[in-house]
Amino acid sequence: MRAHHLRMKYLLADFAVGEPVAFVNAFGGEGGVQALRKFWAQVGEDLPEDDRVGEDGIAIDRLRVGEDGPSMLMLSLPAPQQRNEVYFLAVIVRPQPVRVFYLEKSVLPDGRELTMIAERDARGRYNWGPGCEPDPRQFAALLASLLATPDAQPMSFFELPLR
Repeated sequence: MRAHHLRMKYLLADFAVGEPVAFVNAFGGEGGVQALRKFWAQVGEDLPEDDRVGEDGIAIDRLRVGEDGPSMLMLSLPAPQQRNEVYFLAVIVRPQPVRVFYLEKSVLPDGRELTMIAERDARGRYNWGPGCEPDPRQFAALLASLLATPDAQPMSFFELPLR
């Protein structure tokens, strides 16, 4: 895994979970994409040049979870190349508590690629299973379906307290 991508994944998720209002203020407004690009560059400054990832692909969409559901910020990161790097980080702020999901790149033992849905909260990381094509609207629709299923259970949980 590339250190830049991995650090950003956890820094952004921890920020959203730990300080959701500040997260939305930083990235949800008109200057959100510029703020995300600046944050991306700052995180990369401390890394060896070979571990840095350019900012191509960084974007922010404001979408809804379903037709009448809460709004979400969908952060697009530079295209993943390694397993567990993320295409998107989706932050659903209301209703409380905040929910933070990733669409991650994964690779099967035989080398086939797929995506996986993961969720981050203050306790750790939940694996929700196979995802969708790396398209923000498809990911939003998949999250709407997941959240509309009251008895949905993750495949696994990994304890990972906030930093």
